Amino acid sequence: MLEEERALLKARLQLLERQGVGTRSVFGSEAALDAGEIARLQARIEENSQRLASLGLPMDALERKFEHVRSVLAEPQERAFVEVKRLRLDRMNVVMDDTCTQPGDDIEFRLAHIPGTPPETRAFSLVRIARGGLLPARSRLDEAARLI
Repeated sequence: MLEEERALLKARLQLLERQGVGTRSVFGSEAALDAGEIARLQARIEENSQRLASLGLPMDALERKFEHVRSVLAEPQERAFVEVKRLRLDRMNVVMDDTCTQPGDDIEFRLAHIPGTPPETRAFSLVRIARGGLLPARSRLDEAARLI
């Protein structure tokens, strides 16, 4: 992005410098205005060059990205907040009070609060299911035959 800005500033500077060629004697007052604009553009080009140089070489871009990932993982509480929520469900998947004595299953899941505009909340749960508890995989031909 800085490289594009720099290229645009240089192009604008070149246009301003070319515009005055041959017309400075006719428009003497314009020359002073153009000189001020040219000086301002040159200052912006220099500032842009310094910002571009502070970014380092393009080969360092991957290293900068890794550093950003490392900083996010080092302090995740600044980027997201995760809380644990426990619920007790009956056999009909209705939420029960903690005081309820009916048989039920406890479910634990996490709520991730992600700051931003707008802030978001996501629920997730880490589960383990035995392979034997899964339905057998069907082939697409079996599925097509079933639908016909």
